[in-house]
Amino acid sequence: MGMKTTFATAALQATNTGFLRWLARGLSLRKQWWQALVRQAEKSKNATQQQHYAECLLAENPTHQGALVTLLKLAYKQRNGDLVTRYSQQLLPLNSVAARYYQLLWQRYQAQSAGLLPQALALLKDAKQQHAPTTRQINQLVLELSIEAADDASGAALAEQQLLGFIHTYGVNITLIPVVRGMLQRWLQVGNTDAAKALHDAVVAAIPTPELKDYLGLKLADLAGHWAEESPYWQSVLQSATSSTMLAPQLFNTVAPLMTTLHSNSDAAFDVRLNGDDAAKVMCRIESALGLKTGLSLLRLGDGESYGFWQSPHSAVGTTVPLPDGVTGAMVDDDQALRETIWWREAISTDLKTAMQANFVEALANADVIGVPAIYRYLRDMPPPNELPYSSRSLRSIELVNRHLLDWQQKNRFAKAALFTEERCHQTLFTLPNIQQLASKASHVVVVSCFKAEAIRPLFIDVPVSTVVIPPHSRVANLPITANLKDPRPMPYQLDALAEQLADKCAPGVLVLVGGGFAGKHLLNVAKQHGAVALDVGAMVDYWLGLRTRGMADLV
Repeated sequence: MGMKTTFATAALQATNTGFLRWLARGLSLRKQWWQALVRQAEKSKNATQQQHYAECLLAENPTHQGALVTLLKLAYKQRNGDLVTRYSQQLLPLNSVAARYYQLLWQRYQAQSAGLLPQALALLKDAKQQHAPTTRQINQLVLELSIEAADDASGAALAEQQLLGFIHTYGVNITLIPVVRGMLQRWLQVGNTDAAKALHDAVVAAIPTPELKDYLGLKLADLAGHWAEESPYWQSVLQSATSSTMLAPQLFNTVAPLMTTLHSNSDAAFDVRLNGDDAAKVMCRIESALGLKTGLSLLRLGDGESYGFWQSPHSAVGTTVPLPDGVTGAMVDDDQALRETIWWREAISTDLKTAMQANFVEALANADVIGVPAIYRYLRDMPPPNELPYSSRSLRSIELVNRHLLDWQQKNRFAKAALFTEERCHQTLFTLPNIQQLASKASHVVVVSCFKAEAIRPLFIDVPVSTVVIPPHSRVANLPITANLKDPRPMPYQLDALAEQLADKCAPGVLVLVGGGFAGKHLLNVAKQHGAVALDVGAMVDYWLGLRTRGMADLV
């Protein structure tokens, strides 16, 4: 073992890998060689290399559990169902608990979760009996499935019991916060504010350090606002957040004036998640446009929409908005370049980017309902106590968006009668039953997404449906229901053709549902200009088809 350990250490630090490969072959240490390379790739976060080396390790030793688990993790991250099935079946006779765990994860991703809870509970029992290394992950999966299945007060009570048992066993840490949020939302959704408050206080009391206690309190402040006396809720949340001694006040120096200004100078509905009046205000605006057969667009602005306000090198589009403290133009340039790689798998030309930004700015100026990054989004993306306020790409991006929105408001660049809401409004408002209700008031429905028409049409039985197919995002690219496009180019190169295709399908009384990311904002404006009602539904299309492409922090 001494030689093998020494070799693995040397492999991780090696500059002459050819020599070590030769040495590995001579010493019959090929397994250790591939193991070292897998660890090295994991440490450098190179998923492609990690997968390659794990496959080499598996070829060297077909029963190597570590290689199979690594490949299963990567297959799940890539949302590749064929590989998840293949590797889990190989692992099943070697490590039944781990194989079944990844099979459950894949089933959960593909379908509604409630029916999986009995399987997860049985798996947890087996994991505990075998003292399996994955017991904690399985326990958290059981907890999340319990919360997702809690549709009434009795279900919520059982889910809370699971949560408190988990905390008693493992304690409270940062990774548990989305689960706590999910449980609080369940109590609030079934109307039990007292239970939500009691759970909140119990969880906060279980945290050992003052810093983490303060951090968790702020992370849950938007939900805690629902049992505060102040109304609307966001005002009490802002007061709590800006008075925190843990975080620098400048973290909230944009969202406070923006929300206050938008609320005082225009119509606003920031509390759509748990405030029925605000939710109804937005839905009534949409229904009214459908009934009157007038054009309307609802456009949401998240962190990614900072791409629309920023040109490289280091210049804001049409404004002189200052950057947040500690954020440089070079950092924003890097963020933009990374987004292009994530969204479109390549850097696009300056001319194409400029054209897309012009389309985006026009779409925003014409939007009738605008979702802005509200205080809730700041709290969700707020970094841990040991990190700088804008160390997170997401957080500095929503700050950049809101600085531009405040500038727009001061210069009266928004549509005169625009209604403002929070950018996550789609998660509450655009559930499948709500969308089907809106569709019943339309003459025709057009869905802009990456899914096949045969997957979309069964969602709308009583109204004609057509589709405009766009290139897929990474979370669904490998699924059978995802459309195969003849044109392999990323969406920016196809945007003009997609706009023409959509325009031909639009008319007054048509409902257009767009799940197209940043590039899709332009299509919202195209639909409105042709008299349709266009909604920025985002990833909710995935959920209508039973795909869980977002975490519990976004949707319970």
